[in-house]
Amino acid sequence: MGRESPANLLALLFSLFLASIAWVVTYRLFFHPLSKIPGPKLAAISRIYDFYYDCILGGKFVFKIEELHKQYGRAAYTHP
Repeated sequence: MGRESPANLLALLFSLFLASIAWVVTYRLFFHPLSKIPGPKLAAISRIYDFYYDCILGGKFVFKIEELHKQYGRAAYTHP
């Protein structure tokens, strides 16, 4: 076993990074206690959704939440 090249190490680190992202997404979509609640999948897997409405659109996340509640409603969610 000789010296590993920096390219191999970088490829390994990048692969681990992608695998960790894949695990977080899988966990949040299928295994998290809140995964059964309907709504946008992007909102379920990251904070990008609320960041966009709060920071980019200037504080509109509260109104988007109200819209989502109207769209998905309580009837769409049944408690197990």
